[in-house]
Amino acid sequence: MRESARVLKPGGHFYCWCDHQTFPSIINELKLLQESMINKGSLDYFRYKNCLIWVKNNHGSGNLRGNFAPQHEFIIFASKGLKTNSLRGKRPSNVLFDRSEKGQIRFYHKVRNIKYKHGTSKPVEILTKLIKASSSEGDLVFDPYAGSMSTGEACILTNRKHLLVEIDREFYEIGLERLEKLSRLK
Repeated sequence: MRESARVLKPGGHFYCWCDHQTFPSIINELKLLQESMINKGSLDYFRYKNCLIWVKNNHGSGNLRGNFAPQHEFIIFASKGLKTNSLRGKRPSNVLFDRSEKGQIRFYHKVRNIKYKHGTSKPVEILTKLIKASSSEGDLVFDPYAGSMSTGEACILTNRKHLLVEIDREFYEIGLERLEKLSRLK
């Protein structure tokens, strides 16, 4: 988080996907980083702005009989430093959905694990929406946990540059192949 805050442009946007269990600790880390950097006279920190909610059209597993089925995921939205860059386009809802021409609401489906051989792939449609709201064509988007590289696909589709980091060699190679195919088609 500290390194992301260091390299992000002032006012730039930070998105962090999490669940109800990790949400409090990530918010706490944001606050600790902010306090530490303010004490050093630095603006290299994130300010929590909002919690976005992805309502999945299906739910995960977990405790099948002793708990409610999780059917959502949180996205922490924060900005670097004192000033926040404006969101582009119409002000979006913090609940992520798409509206049809007839006004019907459609939620974004969970990406099936087998599609990219990765358990936490994110829908390119959501990433595209977030990237368009927070950047302009030609801007650089950084994803330090690239996984199946859905962020890279969203960047290619929206004419953004991307810098993706993935520690797992297998996911890296699968994701790279995915992006190379997409680049050839575009």
